[in-house]
Amino acid sequence: MPKVDVKKIIQELIVPELQEIKSSVNELKTKFDSEIKRVDEKIDLIRSELKSEMESMRNELRAEIDKVRAELKLEIEGVRAEVDKVRSELKSGIEGVRAELKLEIEGVRGEVDKVRSELKSGIEGVRAEMDKVRGELKSGIDGVHVEVDKVRGELRSGIDGVRAEFYLVIEVLSVEVDIVRGELKTER
Repeated sequence: MPKVDVKKIIQELIVPELQEIKSSVNELKTKFDSEIKRVDEKIDLIRSELKSEMESMRNELRAEIDKVRAELKLEIEGVRAEVDKVRSELKSGIEGVRAELKLEIEGVRGEVDKVRSELKSGIEGVRAEMDKVRGELKSGIDGVHVEVDKVRGELRSGIDGVRAEFYLVIEVLSVEVDIVRGELKTER
């Protein structure tokens, strides 16, 4: 019976297969690392976009508040100028018309109060609208945070699944190597 060179058989059959398995494992690891890097970059991009969008919304809201403030200031200054004009006319008026001017002053004061009341109501309405917009913005931002958390959860689940599959493949390969080693020991 011819002598069998077990080392040679192992060298020819098992070593190339083990090298192929090692190469496949390294390839899986490289793909896994690349996928994690891509997911991290995507998360960073989404985070950057959200920050930019939130800053833009803040700037728009600030501009709108400044615009409303300027408009209200102009209206108030206009009312004040009108009141001052009426007062000036009343002071320079004739003594005989004082009673008539007094009635007119009371009328103007009523108008001023009405305008102030309307302005106050307008301001309160604008504040209510601004509070509503703030609430909607906060709700929208909270919704975006929920979506980002959902995406993160999905990414983590995917990564955990790939890890579990990777470790399972490693475990199966380890068992197969142990079996081959056992067979080789048996043949010796």
